[in-house]
Amino acid sequence: MQILYLQHSLRPTNVSELEGAYRYVRGHGLTMQSVQYDLAMREQRLSCVRCDADVKKLLSFWRPDGCIVECGGRSNPFRTLDFKGTPVVFLDCDPNTVGDNTICIYSDADDIAACAARELLPLGFSDYAYLPFPEKRYWSIARGETFAAYVAENGKKLCRFRSNGGKLDSERLHVELVGWAKRLPRPCGVFAANDTLANAFARAVFESGFSIPQDFAVVGVDDDTHLCENTMVSITSIATANEYAGYLAAESLVKLIRSRQRPSKTRMMFGVEKLQRRASTSPLRNADTRVLKAMEFIRRHATERVTPTNVVEVMGCSRRLADLRFREAVGHSILDEIHSVRLEKVKELICGSKMDVSALSDFCGYGSVADLRRDFKKRVGMTMKEFARSCAAQRRNRYRILP
Repeated sequence: MQILYLQHSLRPTNVSELEGAYRYVRGHGLTMQSVQYDLAMREQRLSCVRCDADVKKLLSFWRPDGCIVECGGRSNPFRTLDFKGTPVVFLDCDPNTVGDNTICIYSDADDIAACAARELLPLGFSDYAYLPFPEKRYWSIARGETFAAYVAENGKKLCRFRSNGGKLDSERLHVELVGWAKRLPRPCGVFAANDTLANAFARAVFESGFSIPQDFAVVGVDDDTHLCENTMVSITSIATANEYAGYLAAESLVKLIRSRQRPSKTRMMFGVEKLQRRASTSPLRNADTRVLKAMEFIRRHATERVTPTNVVEVMGCSRRLADLRFREAVGHSILDEIHSVRLEKVKELICGSKMDVSALSDFCGYGSVADLRRDFKKRVGMTMKEFARSCAAQRRNRYRILP
């Protein structure tokens, strides 16, 4: 069985969706070919004849048994009729732009907005804000509506950003965001529709002379590490389950092909994978700024074999005062925090890679494999092998294998 995967872009979230589809395909002995298509043909309002011709050429060349069209969170760039009866599943697509007899998989705006609200509301602000995507997108609108509902239910106020332009223009957006940051009440919890906007808002905040997280707590979506880690203060972000979405698309398509029936209207959603908490929503925002600097330094460098002495140097005070202030704010020692961050990285790698244990200990900042094994068992309560088996079992349960 040959599957054709029409890919919108190579953004990290889209690559994860492709990886999820390949995970299913490889597990079932099938083959899949990915092709990047040019969504600009819809943006430039080219004729449907051009669009139809492009699909015809792809189908004629690859002769697939079925297609997955990854839309990158936009409207469907094709018509179902363009596929001339070839089974098709639309992935990460505006569900309002595909026909009734289609399968469409899209992001769960309610789940994502709820996650943002659970992160921001406990900070106890009176005011919150939503930063939507400048161009009207179904996911941006839906996330904003749900977030606004949670804010209102908790008796808080919400401000919405409104751009003067209809298209995304980074220069104009920056000027508008600087002005918006100056007008917003402070402190304020800001939910940005994606990481691109969260990053842009963070830059505007610093240019305005304000700070994160003291004046603004910020949450983005997509967990794009390039955007979230390369600001003056790292940005908390919601990682969506894009790999699962790709897997689900491939699974649904294969079922459709094997059924040899016309699809009925099917809508499926993928939600939150995890929340990656960073400095932009630190609950310690009112703590000594030296402690905030230390926490961020540890989060970024704990796996580089840093020591408490290195952290004290960043704090710029005596060892005794550093230990005192850190324990008062965090509840444990600097060394405990270093070990905790290292361990979280180890757990992440055990579940997401097949790295050798010796490489794992070195990569995560441990002095030896024995140190890693001992610390892991003490803090997690099981060996690394037992933890790896637990992760594998969870993954099998999620990425179920069809008979």
